[in-house]
Parts: sequence; C-alpha cells; structure tokens
Amino acid sequence: MAPSGAAAQLLMADDLPQDLEVRPSPPTTPFLAPLQIPEVKQPINGAALDPPPDPARHQLYNEYPPVKIYELREKQFLHSYHPQIPPTPSWGYDGFIPGPTFHARYGEPYLIRRFNDLPANHTGFGLPSTTMHLHNNHTASESDGFPMDFIENGEWWDHHYCGLPR
Repeated sequence: MAPSGAAAQLLMADDLPQDLEVRPSPPTTPFLAPLQIPEVKQPINGAALDPPPDPARHQLYNEYPPVKIYELREKQFLHSYHPQIPPTPSWGYDGFIPGPTFHARYGEPYLIRRFNDLPANHTGFGLPSTTMHLHNNHTASESDGFPMDFIENGEWWDHHYCGLPR
C-alpha cells in the first residue's frame, strides 16, 4: 500500500535509513507577511577600494571602465521566513534575502566587489565557500561566476560588468 498525504509526494533517496521520520512543514497561515522589496544598492566612491581593481584581471576593463562601483557582503543573520515561524540563521547579501537591487543600464559599466564575511567555522548545512552568477547580461567568464568559482571566508572577488548593449 502506498503512503498517502504530503509524505507520499516526497522524492527520497534509496539509501536513506528506513526509520527516517518524515515530518511535514509546520502549519502556517498564508499571506500574512508583506512582500519584501529589496533595497536599492547605492554605489560607493571607487577610490575607497583597497586594493583598487586590477584592470589586467578583466576583459575589456580599459575599454569599459566602471562608472559605478559597489561593495556587496555575504553575511550570516537571523531571518524570519514567515511570521508564525521563529527566525533561523540564514546567509545572504548585506544581511538580506535575496539581497539588494542593482539599478544598472545597458551601456553603463559597473563593478561589484563581493566580500565573503560568512562564518568560517559554522555548524549546519553548507560550506562558507560561495560563487555568484548574474543572469541577463553579457559578462566575461572571470566576472560571471560558475559552479566551482569559489571564494572562501575572508576573501573577496571583483565582478566587472561591461554593460554592453544587447
């Protein structure tokens, strides 16, 4: 006889213990929380970056020097995913999920210096090694991010976006 209810819809790996207890998510009332609108990220003075960006590490940097520069920090913080569920430790950008909004236009180059400020010796799910990928942009590989393009805790990476027209 097949299991019924929500547990029957779960796809489980074959090698999990047979006595594994599958518990449903706690019941919650839908639509209690307002829609979270991420804040608009403000550019910084590029002269404040230490060390300054290295043009040799980016394709077309000299042809498309950034007109806006941003700092983005990956952090751990407590986040409430629903008003009826207690806050839980989470990772995100600048202490917010999903992170800030960047106002960028085609033809307007910009640079984001991303810092990994995640805890090095955390407990729980995941590694504090991160990578970032941007969709809907023409981006050189050294700035685009890919699955194994990790930065570790305490490191940073510059992402140069040329802003080439479509």
